[in-house]
Amino acid sequence: MKLNFHLTILATIALLTPICLTSVVNAEIEISQQEVIAQNIKFQTPEIREQGDRMNTAVNGGTRNRCAFKDGLTALIPETNIGLTLAEYPKFFVYLPALEVLKKDRCSDFLPEEIRVEFDLGDEADKSKSVYVTEFKLPNTKGIIRIDLPDDGSIPVLAVGQKYQWVVSIVIDPFDRSKDMYVYGWIKRIETFPTLLQQLKTTTLDNHPKVYAEAGIWHETLDSLATLRQSNPNNSTFLIQWQDILKSVGLETVADAPY
Repeated sequence: MKLNFHLTILATIALLTPICLTSVVNAEIEISQQEVIAQNIKFQTPEIREQGDRMNTAVNGGTRNRCAFKDGLTALIPETNIGLTLAEYPKFFVYLPALEVLKKDRCSDFLPEEIRVEFDLGDEADKSKSVYVTEFKLPNTKGIIRIDLPDDGSIPVLAVGQKYQWVVSIVIDPFDRSKDMYVYGWIKRIETFPTLLQQLKTTTLDNHPKVYAEAGIWHETLDSLATLRQSNPNNSTFLIQWQDILKSVGLETVADAPY
């Protein structure tokens, strides 16, 4: 009798084991799916639009100039060509093509040894006046870079309610600036609203990008995500969120670009 009883117990365990394993696997899949859902982030584009050209690519079957090609210079801004900010000195993000691509494409009969990139921030109220201009060497490899405004008092803070135009140009021929590869867009500083401040105070830094994205604050959305990515290079969540944000505003072509 004891032998039969033991055999019955073993048989029951054997039958239940696959069920238990299946339950564990299903639970893990459910948790994984929940994590993916939690990682999803989408930018809520405000109902504000400006003229702009955030991508230097082929237009209407032709090209803007000899330097317009598929892997082109791209300003990281929404499709509306304007991004909102809360910062006195916001950050700007742009995708730069590889130096080798420009040389291979032969954008000009003359190519200097060192190709320069120029960033120009102008005031809408006085378009002939630049708030800030800087230039730097075009990197050898393609990727997304961040451009910071100096916060040492050398330039005025961005005024609340004011729009500014920013232009990034790759200077192909310094003797003929009409050959520049360029993109441009707009930025507007708005006043911080109490509900947003409360959300930021009561949530962790990991969730700040989502808070900014849902509020339609573009520049802080990207900046907070970029900071998290740099501080946590092995965290795939922030990479996924970065890609989701760019894809949500039609920037799929640069969503996977190195930063």
